[in-house]
Amino acid sequence: MRSVFIFSTFVGMPLLALALVGSCLQVSDDPLATAAETVALAAADRDRRMDSGRHHTCVVRGTGAVVCWGSNEGRQLGHDQLPKANAPSTVPGVSDIVEVAAGDRHTCVRDEEMDVFCWGGKQISLQPINGLRDVIGVSAGGRDACALEHDGAVKCWDMYGSSVVLDEIRGVAGGLEVALGARHGCVRTELGRVQCWGSNRFGQLGDGRARFRAAAAEIAGLTHVIDIAAGKAHTCALRSDGGVYCWGWGGRGQLGDGARSNANRPRAVEDLGAEAVELAAGDDFSCARLVDGRVQCWGSAAHGQLGHGVAHEDATFARPVWVAGLSEATAIAAGEKHACAEIAGERVVCWGANEEGQLGEGPRLFRPLPTTHKKLGEPVLRLAAGSAHSCAVVDGGRVRCWGHNTAWQLGDRAASRCSTPIDVRNLPPAVAVTNGGKHSCALLRDGKVACWGTNGRGQMGDAKREMRTRAKIVPKLATVTKIDAGLNHTCAIRADKTLVCWGDNRFAQLGDGTRSVKTSPTSARALGRDIVDVAAAAKHTCALKANGAVWCWGRNDVGQIGDGTTRSRSKPRQVKGINGQAVEIDAYQNRTCARRADGAVFCWGDHKPKARKVADWPSATQITMGVAHICALDTDGMVSCVGNNYSGQLGDGSRIYRPTPFRLKSLSRVSEIAAGKRFTCARLEDGEVRCWGDNHFGQLGYAGTKSSPEPLAIDL
Repeated sequence: MRSVFIFSTFVGMPLLALALVGSCLQVSDDPLATAAETVALAAADRDRRMDSGRHHTCVVRGTGAVVCWGSNEGRQLGHDQLPKANAPSTVPGVSDIVEVAAGDRHTCVRDEEMDVFCWGGKQISLQPINGLRDVIGVSAGGRDACALEHDGAVKCWDMYGSSVVLDEIRGVAGGLEVALGARHGCVRTELGRVQCWGSNRFGQLGDGRARFRAAAAEIAGLTHVIDIAAGKAHTCALRSDGGVYCWGWGGRGQLGDGARSNANRPRAVEDLGAEAVELAAGDDFSCARLVDGRVQCWGSAAHGQLGHGVAHEDATFARPVWVAGLSEATAIAAGEKHACAEIAGERVVCWGANEEGQLGEGPRLFRPLPTTHKKLGEPVLRLAAGSAHSCAVVDGGRVRCWGHNTAWQLGDRAASRCSTPIDVRNLPPAVAVTNGGKHSCALLRDGKVACWGTNGRGQMGDAKREMRTRAKIVPKLATVTKIDAGLNHTCAIRADKTLVCWGDNRFAQLGDGTRSVKTSPTSARALGRDIVDVAAAAKHTCALKANGAVWCWGRNDVGQIGDGTTRSRSKPRQVKGINGQAVEIDAYQNRTCARRADGAVFCWGDHKPKARKVADWPSATQITMGVAHICALDTDGMVSCVGNNYSGQLGDGSRIYRPTPFRLKSLSRVSEIAAGKRFTCARLEDGEVRCWGDNHFGQLGYAGTKSSPEPLAIDL
């Protein structure tokens, strides 16, 4: 309903949906747009994985399934079982979803094939939205929904009509982001301008008139726009110079210009304490996050939604007021009559209306001041990152995990997503931890191994296939010195330098010469002894021997074995092309990398069947890799990264691809690094942990789902 920033809750846990409408940011020839596009690229997430409408919320899980909860009066939850649902339920009939959008009483999703499906409103049942082409973004607001196509065109439809009829918004050119209010819409274009259409009773289209406009019209004089937010009947825009302009309904002071009157042209928000970097709009109030991390809001304070301690039916503030106690905000969001801010190192704070439990603590009275979650703080000894979850061994040997938890890979039957670290249950003191796709294992002080999470392929090594919500020791396995988990299998090096593996073996990734699943540890006999390092990936495994040779086995359809072929191998084959002795290996998904003593890094896989040099890190002491990025830790405690960066996984503050290593100047005194699929974490010398990149499942360790292109501290 309100533009791209909307807050939601998840079974008593605060979740922050802070993703922009999916878009393909294209470079414009207009020099005036350069600054706007640069900042937008550094601030925008690709897909909105969670969204909330008026009183309901939906989340896209890592499996591509969608779960919804909250009000179901229009069947917006995808079923007809309950009028309200405080616990999430899976929407039947949809799969491979990458983006979700929630309106007042309806929901829409976009899948991997760029198709759109909707349910709720008067349509009720799930149905495809035919007539769309190459959709890169979907949005919803009021009773409507819109799709942004790859060529920048916007097509909308009414979910409350007798049938779905597409209406292409005429006049739109080069759309990048759509924001929908109750009865109007606006699009930010690749030239940094804003075009609006729809109801204009209060001047919310910003064209100087008050007449309805079916075709989008550009707002004259408004340029260099990098963010837009739409409230019920007002709109706000953020320029690249940090200035904020609002227009439309202003009777509650939500335009921030010092008046309580409507405006049919953009008016500058007065008295901002610093340059703004992000906007959010509720029904009758607006907020801005400033460059110094503080937050200001303006408009109605009837429910305490301005966060400065005032809550009265007639209270309005037509100029920005400070949200009390906030100084390190990294993201903001606004719902109908409440707001939240994500705080670096302090989780998330929320304020405003709470009759539907919007603040994440169940239905209660409103809160006119932000509420902060308790900080813990405990030195971290070891770190690990999986597909979408992270774990740390803290002082004393306890293991704490956070992020995706649909298969209990966090070691506790908690919610399906935990943004804040939780203890793994029933786990003896550990010295190391490793994370797979949806399972985790810890190396214990006594040399044994304990695992937890999904077990359908024998990942637990306990001779069974029952999912484990708490840690269980792997039987008949001792004197282990190192462990590593792949997608659905795990390997361990024993004190005699032999290797054992267990779990999924459909692609011969266990190295025992068979393709049968092993629910107990099995020896990779053909590999022999002298194993000093192991790297388990999605469907292949590699081992490093004491003589510096690397051997791999398993699936090889894209050259991940590194033997110069694309033929899968049930027995180890030596990697070709390293041209020297390797001292470290790491693997992720379909790729493996090895570091030589001279700092040269060689990688293979992803359609490169022989090792090839990808980077030089002469002073590197450790490398770690995700699905398409690599980071290295240097002897001076600094971190450098290279590769894809669209989720901010390189930590350089941008989302720009880096073909050569880029040193993170904001991070120092690092002792260990660990990369997940599209995120990275670092352990500092003092035991602190900082993470950056994708955060759709809370894998960065702070509340919310907003990704961060810069390292942020978390509490353990």
